[in-house]
Amino acid sequence: MPTLHKLVAVFALILLVVGLPILGHYARQKDGHHCALDGVSIEPIYRVRIVDYDQRSYEFCCIKCAQWWLASREDKPCTVFVTDESGAKEIPSEDAHFVTSTVITMPTTGNTIHAFAKEVDAQKHADKFWGRVLKDDDRPFH
Repeated sequence: MPTLHKLVAVFALILLVVGLPILGHYARQKDGHHCALDGVSIEPIYRVRIVDYDQRSYEFCCIKCAQWWLASREDKPCTVFVTDESGAKEIPSEDAHFVTSTVITMPTTGNTIHAFAKEVDAQKHADKFWGRVLKDDDRPFH
């Protein structure tokens, strides 16, 4: 018959084997929001949020990640929100003015598309960073 010390040792070993991965998972979690596509931390000024028809929200680190995620899905989103880079406010993508420029918002994706609430701010960014304001079918999420 096993001794009490052996039972405690076996129980401790089981706790260690099961508990360490769980503890490691929580230790690796960082504060803030993470991209639904690749898990990268989201810089608030470049955040994109997609709401599906079940009212679930998905957050992304840049416009390109959101576009790739949407392309991989059959269903269309209910609403896409982007963040105005001038005021850091969330706005519906259909109200946004988009610019492509030399400024890369996310090095891992190479995203160069920027969102602004006001057309004048979009044009200022385009002029300053050798870009252009996107129109019609060039606009993301059209």
